[in-house]
Amino acid sequence: MTDKINYGWSELYDDTKKISNWVKECNFNPDIVVGIIRGGSIPAVIISHLLDVPVVMLDWSLRDGKKKNTKILDQLAIQASCGKRILFIDDIVDSGKTMSEIKERMFDTKNNVLYTSLWYNPSQQTPIHFWSNVIDRRVDSRWVAFPYEA
Repeated sequence: MTDKINYGWSELYDDTKKISNWVKECNFNPDIVVGIIRGGSIPAVIISHLLDVPVVMLDWSLRDGKKKNTKILDQLAIQASCGKRILFIDDIVDSGKTMSEIKERMFDTKNNVLYTSLWYNPSQQTPIHFWSNVIDRRVDSRWVAFPYEA
C-alpha cells in the first residue's frame, strides 16, 4: 500500500461540482461560501463560482501557525443568526477539531449553515453535512496529497 493518495486537480474540480450540485438539490442557496484557510481556499473559490455567490476566507488553523480569526467567524455567526445562509468548505475533516471549533462558535445557527469538505474521516466525532470522499483513519493512515500542496 502506498503512503499517500495523490488527489489531482480533476478530482478536486469534480468533487467541488458534486458539493455544488448537492447544495442545489437541497435548495440551500447560500449567500456566502466560506473557505477555511488554507486547504478550503481553492475549493471555496470554485464553489463560489459554480453557485455564483461571494466567497469569504476564514483563517482558522490548529496546525499551520494555530491562527484563529474569531472576528470574522463571529461576524459570520451574526449574519447567520440574521438569516444569511452560509456554506463552509474545507479540504479535509480529519481529526474534526477545526470544524468542531468553528461549529461551536457559530452557536444556534444550524438551520442557516452547512458544513462540507472534500474528504471526511467518519471515525472522528464532528459530523458535517456533505463530503465527496471518505478516508476512515481506523483503517487508512495514508496522507491525502492535494494538488496545491508543494
